[in-house]
Amino acid sequence: MNYYLRIFTLLVCLLFFQYALAQKDTVKQTGSDTSKQVHKFTVNGYVKYLEQISFVNDITNLQTLDLIHNRLNFKYQPDDHFTYRLEIRNRVYYGDAVKDYPGFASLETAQNGVLNLSENWVNRNSMLFNSTIDRASAEYINGKWDITMGRQRINWGISTVWTPNDIFNTFNYFDFDYEERPGSDAARVQYNVNPSSSIEVAVSPGKTARQNIGAVMYHFNKWDYDFQLFSGVYQQNFTAGAGWAGNIKDAGFKGEVSYFASNRADSAAVVASLSVDYAFKNGIYVLISGLYNSLGKDSLVNITQLTSSTLSAKNIFPFRYTLFAETSYSFSPIFKASLGGMYSLSGNSLIILPTIIYSIADSWALDLIGQSFYSQQNGSYKPLIHAYKIKDDPLFLYAAIKIANTLAAKVTTGTELHSPLPFKVNVFTGKTALMQDDGLVKSKDTACYTSNLTPTLQLFYDLIELNKGNVASYKIASDKILAWLKKYPIKNNRWGPFFEDVGEWSQTQINAMTCARYMMEHPQYFPEWKTQVKSIINWVHTSFNNDKWKKYGVIVTNEQSVYPVPGESHTARQGADELLYGSLTGDTSYYNNSVRQLNWATYAVDFDGKNCFPFDEPWLTDGYGDYVRHYLRAMATYPVLAPVEDHILSTTSVIQQADYKGHFHKYYSVDFTEVDSNKVRLYYRTFDKVGTEEIKLTTKPTAVLLNDKPLKETNDGEGYAWIALEKGGGVLWVRRKNGNKVILTVD
Repeated sequence: MNYYLRIFTLLVCLLFFQYALAQKDTVKQTGSDTSKQVHKFTVNGYVKYLEQISFVNDITNLQTLDLIHNRLNFKYQPDDHFTYRLEIRNRVYYGDAVKDYPGFASLETAQNGVLNLSENWVNRNSMLFNSTIDRASAEYINGKWDITMGRQRINWGISTVWTPNDIFNTFNYFDFDYEERPGSDAARVQYNVNPSSSIEVAVSPGKTARQNIGAVMYHFNKWDYDFQLFSGVYQQNFTAGAGWAGNIKDAGFKGEVSYFASNRADSAAVVASLSVDYAFKNGIYVLISGLYNSLGKDSLVNITQLTSSTLSAKNIFPFRYTLFAETSYSFSPIFKASLGGMYSLSGNSLIILPTIIYSIADSWALDLIGQSFYSQQNGSYKPLIHAYKIKDDPLFLYAAIKIANTLAAKVTTGTELHSPLPFKVNVFTGKTALMQDDGLVKSKDTACYTSNLTPTLQLFYDLIELNKGNVASYKIASDKILAWLKKYPIKNNRWGPFFEDVGEWSQTQINAMTCARYMMEHPQYFPEWKTQVKSIINWVHTSFNNDKWKKYGVIVTNEQSVYPVPGESHTARQGADELLYGSLTGDTSYYNNSVRQLNWATYAVDFDGKNCFPFDEPWLTDGYGDYVRHYLRAMATYPVLAPVEDHILSTTSVIQQADYKGHFHKYYSVDFTEVDSNKVRLYYRTFDKVGTEEIKLTTKPTAVLLNDKPLKETNDGEGYAWIALEKGGGVLWVRRKNGNKVILTVD
């Protein structure tokens, strides 16, 4: 009880301190003119209480979240030119969401700035106490010049709902409790050319060079419209955009568009928003807005993509096309109601947003806010249930459901010493197998622990996507596994055993790096994946590096702590995963050794195909069924590593059939009767009608057909893009929105 009393006392003191200082501003009088006063030091803020009740699908399964939110705004003006600001958010959360939502505390400390100015003072049981400095700046104004340094809000957006021009501080419209909106560490210089035009330059360094943002904007007024044009660099993307605000008769008319160019053709993006608003004489206000996001998808993996995910100006909303409409009416000066709604044309998702605001007294208001989401939530986990998707045979799906039902019924919450599913179980007795003491548990029950659970997660998510089996139980089980991974092994690097033939506790590289790759491929569930994955990689280096071949320029990877011998599969896995990390973060420090690890692993295979660990017998299966996939992943990450031949490098779907020129005889029949087979260079068929393929080719194809219809060459939307490589050949990206049969032709 003393613990909660301290928190309550602290909040009361903050509120009292805020109230007392806000009543007395220090002033400075100039000469004999007593009417001219400059406030030197001011403090203001507010306190809010928010009670949130939510549920997903089942209204009887309610989840609560309570928030006490206090804000303190400090401002100091020593003279007419300088202004210093410090603004702090103090928030106390308590309820089910704090305890049950994976990564809740990490989300609250996530910031745009270089400096970490957020602290979780308390994170225990169902309570979180966080303080965040979101403004800390010094501003200098002199004539036409306005210069601001430090953590600040650089607001380049014009629209109300979506602001594509707001490249420095993208905000989430659903975060209604954050009126001030995020800030970032930046330097901003504005020169006011005249009362209606200005030039503004802003630079915001990121934690890595890959996150740097810098741009210049020109504001001007023409034809009674405010216009803005900008250009610069956004996280290693060239960006340019424009916006306007004005009126069509009595209706407001606003728009923004931004373009992002990347060195990868499939990463270029166009984001545009358009809005019209009108206030009727009877007091009714109407706002209509639309968004186009070229990187948007046609499905939603999870509701957190809308409510909690980290947004970016380049990918500002999950869907490709979205409409928003809102109407509001003031019944009296103290009572206002509004009803808004979003509908995704591409994702078939509806969001209803009702709001009631009632002013109780001066500086006191009561708000009732609703957010109702209706969406077909589809997973993006494609690797599992391949047999079913390739063969379209329900027998494989039935087997997958039976396995998933058994696993889901056994999943527990897990602890530091017991994973949600055990490592070894006696199938006849149902008891956990015995292993030798690991030095920590001080018992033989160490087979109760393993972190090799991401394949199980993928199984659950694939069945949820297909809406097959006991979906509700898969959701509960997957939530428990995901929360456990974040709470324990990802933090403490206790990855545990993997190999069934080892009878004692052993730390393994395969568990650690399999989880690391899963985090990189599904970052929406791991807000801090960049630092966490790097921590895992460094732990593997510390625990399993083998420098026996260092004199040849390569450090390879041991298998596990009990059997510290390097293996081709583990070394190739390490190389491929570190290449993926480098491509996603821009950290190239691993590149050279990663490529050499892949080269080293090839020496484990003899000319006759015999495969073994160094100085070991050729019975080990690791090199036959496992390590080849790491080469495929590496070539998909860096196509320059792939041979200059025609190969599909990667797909977001499942390839059911692939026929290359000269090898059409693999199947009894081919499925491109409408095209001259002599011109067909590659034909493939996928399970999903929506997806993207990355293909290495010797030369650019003459045409690309989707379901017998030609695709256009474009960096935007459905179509294909081609990038030539310096060392020969090139890479083709095929983006499918409504088709699963692709033909590449050559004249």
